[in-house]
Amino acid sequence: MEFEGHIELILGPVFSGKTSELLRRINRLSYRSKKCLILKFSKESETCKKSFETHSGLPFTAITTDTLSRVTDKTKEYEVIGIDDGQFFANISDFAEELANEGKIVIVAALDGTFERKPFECITKLIPRCEHLIKLKPVCLMSYREGAFSKRITKEKQIKLLGGQDKYLSVCRKKYFEDLEQTENKNKNKNNSSYTYDGQIQLVLGPMFGGKSSELLKRIRRHSIAKKACTVVKFARDTRYSVDKCSTHDKVMMDAVPCTGKLFDIEEKVKNHDIIGIDEGQFFEDVVEFSEHMANLGKIVIIAALDGTFERKPFGRVLELVSKSEEVIKLNAVCTITYKDAAFTKRTSQEKDVQVIGGADKYLAVSRSGFFKN
Repeated sequence: MEFEGHIELILGPVFSGKTSELLRRINRLSYRSKKCLILKFSKESETCKKSFETHSGLPFTAITTDTLSRVTDKTKEYEVIGIDDGQFFANISDFAEELANEGKIVIVAALDGTFERKPFECITKLIPRCEHLIKLKPVCLMSYREGAFSKRITKEKQIKLLGGQDKYLSVCRKKYFEDLEQTENKNKNKNNSSYTYDGQIQLVLGPMFGGKSSELLKRIRRHSIAKKACTVVKFARDTRYSVDKCSTHDKVMMDAVPCTGKLFDIEEKVKNHDIIGIDEGQFFEDVVEFSEHMANLGKIVIIAALDGTFERKPFGRVLELVSKSEEVIKLNAVCTITYKDAAFTKRTSQEKDVQVIGGADKYLAVSRSGFFKN
């Protein structure tokens, strides 16, 4: 194994330009004389080469398959593998990982969530294993604001339902919830008269030492300069630098509300603020419900969190927020072993528990080769 490849993940709702971005990256690499192959999901078990167009009319050719294991041999001679409709491949995480560990560049375009804004499990597993992640935003086809979600306009209930504007709309938060009472999947708080659905969730992911808390505090400061009422919530058990302040690893601090386990326990302390920052979001068991509640009240919720454990598995429930967020980014650190971009966290101590708080005494930020090589 070379461990010198990497995985790029392009997420977003329908009509956000995921396939177009995949093609742009593939074309850019082909100009550098890289041998590129595109794979695309098909309901048919037969593997074949077909021509397609993006929603905007860009033509491309891809190998179609219903199962990625059927096309493993076809990838051998290529340096770059693009995968479209990645959410429909159950084994995409292991498949992409194997190719990246062989030294290939793997670019995956996928829906971040279903029409119910629920995560695709296979994509959730892939996020902690990828080096780069972006969530693209379309235009809401109902309000003409930025959209972040897919809304199904037909009555079908199955998850795997291929279609275009005959079946789906890209929508903003407000338009997604506007007609929700007409569906079977009613939100338990839909009758809350104080919901405006004008807020948003911003998710800042990354490994240890990736600058997540720094990015969180930077965004909070920007809003405070604009005279917005801002507050930050910190995990109370993290007292490495301060008991009542949110701190970066380089000791930049901001006053914070400590919270032990459930964010709803401190709702009264934060509900009158316009902007709510949450540091170490992976530690809060109700981070999904709380963030949704606050965003639906019109708040901007900014969450900094590890996307993966020291074993590169999803951490807590935080990745459930990807399909419910208006913005998702994954930051990288610098690998302390290879000095390349680091997307993963490696534990250097012997503890086996997932929740072990520590800094450089217990963890390293590492690249793919740094993670797999002793």
